[in-house]
Amino acid sequence: MQNEKELYFKYLEKKGLKSTEQRLQILETFLEMPGHFTAFDLHAIIKKRIPQIGISTVFRTLKLLEECGLAKSVKISEEEKSYEYNPTHHHHLVCAECHGAIEFIHPTLERIMDEIPVEYGFIPSDHKVQIFGICENCQKGAKVEKGGARVQENISKVFERDVLRLFIHTEERGIRFYHSHLDCFKEDWSRRLFLALVNEEKHHLELLKRQYQKLVEENDWLEKQPRFFIFDYDEVATAFRRSSANFRKTVAGEEVEMRTLKEAWFMEKENHEFFKNMAEKLDDVGKRLCLEFARDENHHMQVIQLAIDNLERVRSDPEQRAVFLEQLEQEILQLK
Repeated sequence: MQNEKELYFKYLEKKGLKSTEQRLQILETFLEMPGHFTAFDLHAIIKKRIPQIGISTVFRTLKLLEECGLAKSVKISEEEKSYEYNPTHHHHLVCAECHGAIEFIHPTLERIMDEIPVEYGFIPSDHKVQIFGICENCQKGAKVEKGGARVQENISKVFERDVLRLFIHTEERGIRFYHSHLDCFKEDWSRRLFLALVNEEKHHLELLKRQYQKLVEENDWLEKQPRFFIFDYDEVATAFRRSSANFRKTVAGEEVEMRTLKEAWFMEKENHEFFKNMAEKLDDVGKRLCLEFARDENHHMQVIQLAIDNLERVRSDPEQRAVFLEQLEQEILQLK
């Protein structure tokens, strides 16, 4: 909370405004609010601490919080906005009936939103998507409290669940690739490298599945929640197959061992870039998990690149081969 306060008061100073007790109270209450809420919701809580505070002061302060980046708003009707504090970049589905807002992030949408400004030579600073309609509960006639939304403290759990599902899928794809290419190698060390990568992927997969199971067991409500991180596995697999096919054309003339190593390097590069790009858009648990995965994929790239650089060179030079094998063994030992 201290970082948020510093950001807010620096912004007030920049605007030539005073750091009053009322503004501090509104900020602290705002940061404690769960999920989405209106200015009137916030005002009702603050009045218990400062009975004389007016709704106009709350509106003005929320505007300042939005300007400095601490608050985000969603227009839920012609007259009213819903506010939230959530550092994780995301978009909203807004229900016209109950005024609830469902948060989501979609990698394909993020890619498109990055591509559009480039097409027009535009330098973006931020973007948000709001889709208006009727939520599933209201379609079924269920009674939902006005302004209802997923509780803020639960969003990170939902997001962690979705990211873990993605990581599990990625590890399973990697295991299938390495297993299916083991027979491509004549060199013992090449097979050993791929076996080590298979074993690391299996180790990661086991840890991820345990982490996922622990998460859903500790939060029995979690499996029923709609996805926050919308990830289309088939779409990603198709995109990967397409980019892999294009890459394979560039190495089609090379012998099978070199070609297989380069295809493995390309797969790890695609994974590394995906998780690195996603980490730049996220905060907290999502950023930490994506950066951790990106580091692992980068290490795989480096080990495979070492093999690519030495495949031809060490075949005819026993001395260089011994040096390389020792270096490769050290790299393999660093794989978990």
